[in-house]
Amino acid sequence: MKRRLAWVMTMLSALACGGGPAAITECVAADGVTPICGFQNPEDLAHLPGASWVVVSQFAGMQGGVGSLLAYRVADGRRLVLFPDPDALPA
Repeated sequence: MKRRLAWVMTMLSALACGGGPAAITECVAADGVTPICGFQNPEDLAHLPGASWVVVSQFAGMQGGVGSLLAYRVADGRRLVLFPDPDALPA
């Protein structure tokens, strides 16, 4: 009985982790929500206290590459790369 329960729990866990929402391929406003597009796998957002900037971490993805941190100003959409320093990357 324990063995069967363990198998069922393993299968349920695999099914729960196996799928996910479909990738967003279009950047179109819908249902009163306007998306902010042009980010690479944004994960974490942090508003800077006393400022109009939000720090966004971007995940490199499973294909490799380099993740990054950037500052995004909501008012005008300005983006500043914080890490890695674009001038410090090898050519």
